[in-house]
Amino acid sequence: MSESNPLVNFTHITVAGSGVLGYQIAVQAAFHGFKVVVYDINDEVLNKAKTKFADIAKRHQDDLGETSEQAKQAEQNLRYSSDLSAALKDADLLIEAVPEDVAIKKDFYQKASAAAPEKTVFVSNSSTMLPSDLVKFTDRPAKFLMMHFANEIWKRNLAEIMSHADTDPNVFDAVTAFAKQIGMVPIIVNKETSGYVLNSLLNPWLNAGMQLYIQGIADIQTIDKTWMLGTGSPMGPFAFYDMLGLTTPYNIYKLAVAKGKQQDQAVVDMLKKEYIEQNKLGVPTGEGFYQYPNPAFKNPDFLKPPKADLSKVPYKNITVAGSGVLGNQIAVQCAFHGFNVTIYDINDDAIAKAKTRFTDLANQHQHDLGETDAQVAAASKNLAYTTDLNEALKDADLLIEAVPESLDIKQDFYQKASAAAPAKTVFASNSSTLLPSVLSTFTNRPEKFLMLHFANHIHIRNTVELMAAPSCDPQVYADVIEFAKAIAMLPIAVKKEQSGYVLNSLLIPLLVAGLKLWANGVANAATIDKTWMIATGSPFGPMAILDKNGMTTNYNIFNELAKTDPSLQQPAEKLKAELVDTNKLGEATGEGFYQYPNPAYLAKDFLSLIH
Repeated sequence: MSESNPLVNFTHITVAGSGVLGYQIAVQAAFHGFKVVVYDINDEVLNKAKTKFADIAKRHQDDLGETSEQAKQAEQNLRYSSDLSAALKDADLLIEAVPEDVAIKKDFYQKASAAAPEKTVFVSNSSTMLPSDLVKFTDRPAKFLMMHFANEIWKRNLAEIMSHADTDPNVFDAVTAFAKQIGMVPIIVNKETSGYVLNSLLNPWLNAGMQLYIQGIADIQTIDKTWMLGTGSPMGPFAFYDMLGLTTPYNIYKLAVAKGKQQDQAVVDMLKKEYIEQNKLGVPTGEGFYQYPNPAFKNPDFLKPPKADLSKVPYKNITVAGSGVLGNQIAVQCAFHGFNVTIYDINDDAIAKAKTRFTDLANQHQHDLGETDAQVAAASKNLAYTTDLNEALKDADLLIEAVPESLDIKQDFYQKASAAAPAKTVFASNSSTLLPSVLSTFTNRPEKFLMLHFANHIHIRNTVELMAAPSCDPQVYADVIEFAKAIAMLPIAVKKEQSGYVLNSLLIPLLVAGLKLWANGVANAATIDKTWMIATGSPFGPMAILDKNGMTTNYNIFNELAKTDPSLQQPAEKLKAELVDTNKLGEATGEGFYQYPNPAYLAKDFLSLIH
């Protein structure tokens, strides 16, 4: 659309609703030079809003480097009114941020339609309702659409824009242009979708974190640490809950229970008793799952691995079975920390490939961790390779199994390893999906069997999740924790058996959500990732993670999940047809959702471009 079109040049903005997001939107527009009228139902509410300006302006200055002069001008750009007709008299654009109640919104839009000039474009910041739900309450379907903001919009500067069938394309373009003019990155939602892009990604991820906690799988800080280290993100789900404010999840879970999801009653009860009634509402009140302004997750030592007591590490000789991506990384990590390591695989070709990978892994250690040539040479000397399982296990104190994720293959391996290994050997599996109570039955040492699950790129994503069946000797568990510390891992204690452990229990719902958005045509891969990256500060989004996993692995996981979730069948088949069958397998083949070695999400301007 031409820049001369008057719709692009909105001048007078009215924001209806002076709550948390409504007022942030108003201040954001005022900081970018727009004349803004803040409307709410009475002067008392508006006077409370005015008191928030100084704090938001300070956040603008602290986070964005804006000056006191800019803050003063922004304040002068704001006016306040409890008279709807007066508030809308000159409005080019109305941004509605009234409470998320359909009756309230209906009443508001009927009154606004009568009061607003014909020129006024209406947009709603609703986070749950669709444009087709609300447009029927207005007198201007061609000039109505959604523009959904995230909390702390000056930092999480995305605006999700969603139209309906009757929205004028010129109006859509005008609102998109306005979003950019107030410093937002427009997120184009291609079709009406409950949850838009952001909440479609956030809600399953946040719920996964809450379920891990409420079911006693792991504590709050363990869950957040696992996510932060496993993905490089600056916060985990519970830190994000605090940023949202705990009243929001409380109301969401309460509504879910009212609709029949009784299993969430435990979450409602916990939030009410331990947080809502204690006024621990998150960042707004200075305490939620963390204490503010200096929450534990921002402490430089929060993700620091604890030092091992080497006198409590009873292992010296480590055997790693399986020389694939993770098996090799585990072996090299152990070798760099002074352990004698034997890598076992089933044939010479696999072993030869493993040997060639050492140089690349050593280079990564040097580049990312600053390890020296002398350390590389020592690690190389600590590594041995064999295709003979008896030879691999003859002196093993600890066996770490990283063979293919097939129950039949693992059963066959453990039965052979049980016969070959000395009685002293502790068995640990790197399986990402199978449970210890299942695998331990294939061994002759259930008391010396547990799970030791690593994340990819383990030298920098240095978490290791430990999970044991009730049959595991507690001393063995304690010994393996000390071993994990000795190879610079942060041990993540999973308190109960849980398919997916902690990391994958958080990750899989996010990946499923991203895949569904892509497969259903709601947004393209770059838009999905950009939304996640801006909202959470993560270095990459779910589609980039799928590329890192590899499409064959992704397809196998999603195809399996589709057996119990039919809504995944179409996305899984689309993934297979468009990526797996065309050899676009991700990083490994140079193309997946992105092209490698220089994927778009690493470009400096990725978060500012419309895709």
